Amino acid sequence: ALNFLSFFFQWKYISMTTEDYFEKIYVLLIIFITGVVVGWSFIFIFLKQMGYSISEILAFFAVVYFTYLLLSVIVRQLNANRSIKISLIVRAAAFLLLIAFFSRLQIYLAAICVGIITLIYWIPFNIKTQNATKKSESAYKSGLISIIAPMLTGVFAIAGAGFVEHFGYSMLFIAGAFIMALAYFYVDRTGPTFEIKLSVREGVRSLGKTKPLFFLEGLWQGLIWFAIPVITLFFTESVIIFGAFLAYLSIFSIAAILLAARTSDKMENRRVFIIPIFLVTAGFIIVSYFTNDIVMWTFVNAGISFFSAMMAPFMGAVLKDKVEDTHNGVFGREILLNVGRLSACGVMAVAILLGDFKASLIIAGASLILYMVAVIRRRIY
Repeated sequence: ALNFLSFFFQWKYISMTTEDYFEKIYVLLIIFITGVVVGWSFIFIFLKQMGYSISEILAFFAVVYFTYLLLSVIVRQLNANRSIKISLIVRAAAFLLLIAFFSRLQIYLAAICVGIITLIYWIPFNIKTQNATKKSESAYKSGLISIIAPMLTGVFAIAGAGFVEHFGYSMLFIAGAFIMALAYFYVDRTGPTFEIKLSVREGVRSLGKTKPLFFLEGLWQGLIWFAIPVITLFFTESVIIFGAFLAYLSIFSIAAILLAARTSDKMENRRVFIIPIFLVTAGFIIVSYFTNDIVMWTFVNAGISFFSAMMAPFMGAVLKDKVEDTHNGVFGREILLNVGRLSACGVMAVAILLGDFKASLIIAGASLILYMVAVIRRRIY
């Protein structure tokens, strides 16, 4: 009877092709990222206006990454669809925790929630994505995934800023939580569930010679994701200008991702494509250290946004291209990414103590140069 019921609920997936699976997973990601963009795009300016210092905001993100790493050691198994559903509830809770403050420590509870979903959402989601992606189209589909956030940011950033001006941040957080509820009811459409066994040792070991790439990618992400919005707030505290800045950068990201994804897959030797892109991106990041006004900062960040977006499909394709055991590889990749991001928090903490926070941009540029060196020295491409 149980076997019959299992077949009854799973029969609709039997005729689904790889493309069908990818389309369903892609729709779920669009809903999820919409919630994140709506509810989270203004988190930096929100926390600053709530009176939190740069160090306290940095601690917020450090808690996110540390929570992931702690859970990765504790959690041994996930059920894919159930895990994603739980993550959406937890993500909604993170939004709702920011509606009314009873303690300054409350933001760190929200950070713990975000750290939890980094594991229980992204691991099953990324495995589903890898299962629905062929090697010949890895960069293209990685580009499709990468383009969602900038595209939605372009749509919602300015609108969200106007919304904040009239209704406050609380309504954005409520909207983000509501969208997570919508995503919850879509999860089962992404295909049948499956069990995922998690082992830190096997996950990291499966990455082979690509391990330094994922650490350096995480280091770069941690630095850029935090430094650029925080430094932007040195120049302006206007929600409207901040939203316009996000929308402006998203335009360059969208154009770059569309250009890079197809080009990278068509090239037999990805190295020819990535070396100049990584060098130019690193150059723009390092130059940004020397900007002293919002006009130059905005101009240089357009370059950073464009060329770093061109790197995104390549970075996303490495796992599919070079790691045979993608199930363990997805987990190992996320571990090293979060080790890199947590290390980035340490770098920025030192920069704050030394009184030169912008120096973290130099380290971000250097991390990309080291990434490129690792690709060449280890003959990954």
